[in-house]
Amino acid sequence: MPGIGENEIWNLNPYKNHELGVLSTFIVPDTNICAPGIIVEGPESSGKTFTVIKYANYLRKKFDVKWMQIKCDYCMTRRRVLRKVLEFMEEILEVDPDYTEYRRRIHSSRQMSHCENLSNFTYVLKHTFGSALENKVKEVRSQTVLFVLDRVDRMLISEQIGELCGALTRLHEQDDLFQGICFVFVVNRADYLNLSTMSIPTIQFTGYTIEQINNIIGKKFVSDEWLEAVYRDLDSAKISKKQLQIFIRSFVEYIVKTYGSYFGHNIDMIIPALRRLWPAFYEPIKARGSIKPRVNDVLTTFMRKRRLLQTEYGLVTKIADENGIKVGDKFISRELQSPTKANENNKTRYDLPLRTKYIVVASFLASFTDPKYDMVNFSKNRELRSNRRVRYKRRKTNTSNETMGTKLMSPKPFSLERMLAILRSVATEFDVGQVLADDVQLQNDISTLTSLKMLIKMGAHDTIGGATKWRTNMEWSAVRQIANDVGFKIENYLQY
Repeated sequence: MPGIGENEIWNLNPYKNHELGVLSTFIVPDTNICAPGIIVEGPESSGKTFTVIKYANYLRKKFDVKWMQIKCDYCMTRRRVLRKVLEFMEEILEVDPDYTEYRRRIHSSRQMSHCENLSNFTYVLKHTFGSALENKVKEVRSQTVLFVLDRVDRMLISEQIGELCGALTRLHEQDDLFQGICFVFVVNRADYLNLSTMSIPTIQFTGYTIEQINNIIGKKFVSDEWLEAVYRDLDSAKISKKQLQIFIRSFVEYIVKTYGSYFGHNIDMIIPALRRLWPAFYEPIKARGSIKPRVNDVLTTFMRKRRLLQTEYGLVTKIADENGIKVGDKFISRELQSPTKANENNKTRYDLPLRTKYIVVASFLASFTDPKYDMVNFSKNRELRSNRRVRYKRRKTNTSNETMGTKLMSPKPFSLERMLAILRSVATEFDVGQVLADDVQLQNDISTLTSLKMLIKMGAHDTIGGATKWRTNMEWSAVRQIANDVGFKIENYLQY
């Protein structure tokens, strides 16, 4: 049997040569020296699953090693995990169909459906080997059978994950038939499994560096069909594939550095964001038909749209959709479509319904305005509205400095009835199309703001008199932006 070549496995993941070397030491095709179980530990996006799967595919291609990946974050329970193991063993052993049908009819309720019992699992697995043809059993026993339990730490805590992993690791002690079965447990933290007393080999993966992340993502975008699709879409002889490849790598580098504090080293978060932000850089070169320095190259486009590409703007909406927003036959990132629409796109900065935005404005006014001026500020009486304009004109004229007064330094508690009255006044006056009704939806909006800590419900011991009161928990800059979104001049109502 040919051996495992170091150069061959190092090409599987050039950034994890050390980890691959250790992995190839414990997991080998020979059942006599293969470890019955190992733990692969490391943070998110450190290449654990990718490296293990690459190595398993290498073993299958070169040594015909049978292997299976079990996504434990979807299985959740030990019963489903054990059933997947049994089903895979039936498949590779090519169990006699007559026996399989008999077992499904007779033993299904007593054995297969109760695989959470580890002793019952061992019993069924023995009978699975016993029902297979002798030559298939001999073939399977001569080769390692690999099970990759990915994210096993994501299973339910009540499933006693540590006990399950320990029992599977000692499965070879139950019978010689199980000598070649190997389990790989991929976890973020090994101490979560509570297996410190067992001598299970542990391979520690470290996170990728920023430079490695740039290379990995750049290579993925360039090597995938995505580059070919972009090149065909351009349909221009003025842009070569080499130029487009350099452009994409520069784009990846700039975005990763810009959002580095937000993404960290999590590649799963970076790739969807890159796909969403790509139209902002792609549309200029598509419109011109060429890549020209200081006109539509990555740096020039980045500097031109740097305000939109800040964290506050670029990641405001959901980035779970890796293709952006579909308009017609193409995908467009609406926030980054055009720099001339920056003011319109700023309105989507806070992902709140229109009614909820008015509640935020009303709660801020209730906290920072004096109740004795409510009739002047919010009354529909024409005479009082006239007095309001005169008073504020005089107040602004007498202001001698630009500093904020002490009355606006901290929010004051208010009753819910007062806030609702202010809400009805400002909403009906400045937004004719929005009808505010005293319905359940209004209470749901208030509950949502409370859960988001944007509106604080104060206890009876926090106010004089013991009545339940509220106060806003929003800063001035955020409220001013929300007020601008709905077209409300909130500055005219505040007392400096």
